[in-house]
Amino acid sequence: MAFSYRLFSIMLKLLVQILSIRTTILGYTEAQPNTCANYSYKKLNVFVFIISSLFVFNTTGFAHQRDHTAVVLVDMQPRFLNEKYIGFTELVENQIKLLLWAKEQNLPVLIFEYNLGQNEMEMIFPLKDLLVTLPNYKLIWKTMDGGFDEESNVRENPEVFLKTRKINTLIFAGVTGSACVAKTVEGALKRGFIVLSAANIVASYGNQDHVYPDKKWWPKHKNFYGFEQLSDLISNQNFLRSAEQFLQKTYDSSLKITNP
Repeated sequence: MAFSYRLFSIMLKLLVQILSIRTTILGYTEAQPNTCANYSYKKLNVFVFIISSLFVFNTTGFAHQRDHTAVVLVDMQPRFLNEKYIGFTELVENQIKLLLWAKEQNLPVLIFEYNLGQNEMEMIFPLKDLLVTLPNYKLIWKTMDGGFDEESNVRENPEVFLKTRKINTLIFAGVTGSACVAKTVEGALKRGFIVLSAANIVASYGNQDHVYPDKKWWPKHKNFYGFEQLSDLISNQNFLRSAEQFLQKTYDSSLKITNP
């Protein structure tokens, strides 16, 4: 079960105290190597080390605050890329896995799209078909690269949508890393959000018909955490196997739905 952010803070302080005690024990045993108490202190030191290590293992990553996390999908629109692009299938498959995970965890999904006159979601179909099954998603249109930019003329304030749901952590996916994703991430960081992403769920253009996983846009910021693979970010192999099975059963090799 996910830890709350408040509980994580309390337990982190406890960990600091445990490590402090361990340091004191090490100093004592080094100062008195031949005493009868040395053996007992060494055993206590091992015990404290094991407990603190287990604690660190269970609180790494962002599992402690999944209940304050949302997924953000940026500009996955046909006008920007389609199945003819090299790299399209791998990118969309990874994003489908991310959305399935969001659905399993009951996380909100915030969708940014460039609005150039359309009146409905313009999402590419493999993602759109899945998104409409999610219980908690929100489409916000923008007129500039950055989704959080006040000048973007969005009809709704994305920050209000997130803050009212007590969201403080955002997982970003979309295109392009060097432009719309980067600008929207920059706006999120300025507003105090923690941002996570993986290179294989964000793409940029290599040339006119090629998209590639991109991490060159990753900002050097204390609240940004970048992963090489989606699997590193999610860290749940059982879920990933079930997502692979879903993809095989639901989509063909060109990501067309096999059983509509």
